[in-house]
Amino acid sequence: IDGIFEVKARARSQTFPQAVSGWSSGLSVTISDLIKYNLTVHVVPEGAGTIDKNPSRSNYDPAEWVTLTAIPKTKDGNIRVEAESGTLSGEIAVGNDGEASSNQYIYGTTRTPRSGSAEIRFEVSEFGTYYIWGRCYALSSTEDSFFLIMDNSTDTLTWHLAQEYNVWKWQKVSDWHVEQTFDLAPGWHTITIVQRDINARLDNLLITSDPTYFWNILYLGQMLCPVRDRG
Repeated sequence: IDGIFEVKARARSQTFPQAVSGWSSGLSVTISDLIKYNLTVHVVPEGAGTIDKNPSRSNYDPAEWVTLTAIPKTKDGNIRVEAESGTLSGEIAVGNDGEASSNQYIYGTTRTPRSGSAEIRFEVSEFGTYYIWGRCYALSSTEDSFFLIMDNSTDTLTWHLAQEYNVWKWQKVSDWHVEQTFDLAPGWHTITIVQRDINARLDNLLITSDPTYFWNILYLGQMLCPVRDRG
């Protein structure tokens, strides 16, 4: 194929595939059969979302998608991020469960610690002390923990889940059962969930600067996010 072509793009919601953006403005490109091309996708502004597939390649299949995952900040000022929207590597997989938010979660697939990880990005708008909660599921006393690293910290937290098995439950991030807080500057941050126990599950994260927010939601019976939580 030779000639001048107009290239446009649009985004599709991973959570609600029926939600599709309008087309972008067009870009004219000249294509020749004699040259191989690489398709590269950038998110603008930087950090506004994640791409779950690197499309840079010399052969382009028009049936393939590139999915952008938004990282929302809700009207109550708190941040909620689906664990499976992170960048996964190694022996971390996505599982399916109708009781999970968006019906999916992440989990370790091997008994070898540190063999996989998920990098989950989020943005805060102001300096402050933040509290992080995860909606988690433990199967047994040997399938109930993660490692967690905030940004480039040299401290790796050992996050043990409560000994309440086979139920989804919101739990505050802790280090050897000691609850943790995080002092964060404005901007983008990365939580790295590192596999420790096989099968320990993480559905999503909530980041808040309000130390009482989560308890108020639980005790007032209001909806924290659109999930069915038995915990």
